[in-house]
Amino acid sequence: KPDIIYLSLTGFGTTGPWGERPLFGPGAEAISGQNNLIGEPDAWPGRPGTIVYADNICGLHALTAMLAALERLERTGKGQHIDISLYETAISQIGPVVAERAQGGNNPARTGNHDPRLPIHDVFPTHGTDRHIAITATNDQLPALAAALNIPTEMRPEHPAATNTSSPSQPDQISSNRSPDHNRTSAEPQPITTTPTDQIFPEFTDQFAAALADELATRTAEDVAQLLQSHGIPASPVHNAA
Repeated sequence: KPDIIYLSLTGFGTTGPWGERPLFGPGAEAISGQNNLIGEPDAWPGRPGTIVYADNICGLHALTAMLAALERLERTGKGQHIDISLYETAISQIGPVVAERAQGGNNPARTGNHDPRLPIHDVFPTHGTDRHIAITATNDQLPALAAALNIPTEMRPEHPAATNTSSPSQPDQISSNRSPDHNRTSAEPQPITTTPTDQIFPEFTDQFAAALADELATRTAEDVAQLLQSHGIPASPVHNAA
């Protein structure tokens, strides 16, 4: 029948050299490269908790493709075969990493909760037993964050006394700068280079990071979230499944 829509959900697709190989969600996260990006720099590759993102994302791709196929069927009366794999849809989750590397960027590395593009992108302990808050702030938002949390003036990023005299407060981050030979056609890997956070964000200091951690430890996650959100700074308490 020409109007049948047939959906195949497989590990590696219905064709190709890996077409007959079995695969499940956690395996897809591993072979796609996701696990290699999760965790602390000096730790083993991690997994996103007990949630199998590869299964969920594959199902969402299948749903989107099926809706498109139904729309096409309504317009043309023609069905089609939809071939979706766990492997390919898992790779789609790290699209920016793949694109950056394809343009000559550095090999990606694990950075924990940090983001090389932001001075504050982490989960911090707060007052209470096993209570934490996730905070993200741009360089421009650091003064407002410091003022909102009453961090002493001499430790604020804009103050001349706040200079970094020790190692970066965050692990070395991967620089997003493209390599000089970004037009190369060879697939030869490039050396991994890192840039300390205090060089990427000169206003971010160890003193400020320590003062921030000390202040957060005296406040509840909910209070901090409400306060920072009122200043336009993204902040959310870390909740459990309950």
